[in-house]
Amino acid sequence: MDKDGRRVHIVDSLHLSTGMGHLVVNAVEMRNSGKSTQEILEQSESMKKRISTSFIADNADYLYRNGRVSKGVKNICSVLMLHPVLFLKDGKISLKTLKIGNYGKAVKRYVRGELRHNGKINKHRLFITHAGCMVRMISEIKEEVNKLCEFDEVIVTKASATISGNCGAGTIGVLFVNND
Repeated sequence: MDKDGRRVHIVDSLHLSTGMGHLVVNAVEMRNSGKSTQEILEQSESMKKRISTSFIADNADYLYRNGRVSKGVKNICSVLMLHPVLFLKDGKISLKTLKIGNYGKAVKRYVRGELRHNGKINKHRLFITHAGCMVRMISEIKEEVNKLCEFDEVIVTKASATISGNCGAGTIGVLFVNND
């Protein structure tokens, strides 16, 4: 309860489930260390702008089914083995880039691309979020992350229905917080 007697405060995270998870876990850590409600709210507002949320999809089939790409784009992605990389900004999912080739190798290139500016990344926590990926692939991604950047904590989570339904099985993302 804050000094005004309120127990609930609403923060629009502008993120999906794992991005919200970053905010919630941070808020709990701050509360446990004795921070005030106002400090937690201010930190949450600042932090939500620094959360990097991106995903790579195995193919464009689900994006086509949900009207996010045309049939022509879907077909080109299939023929050329292109894998869409999506990112979240200001509460909206957009296409960031495309990775080409074998999906396992494309995922590793995606992870390397996301973590390439690791001097800007807060090394406290990284989430690997997936939509039904094989255990082996998740282990390989964790290995790739550990080669590139040493985080205090790496948490593996299952993707929300939003990402799973819009991007399909095998979609995987890395989510972290950038420094101020």
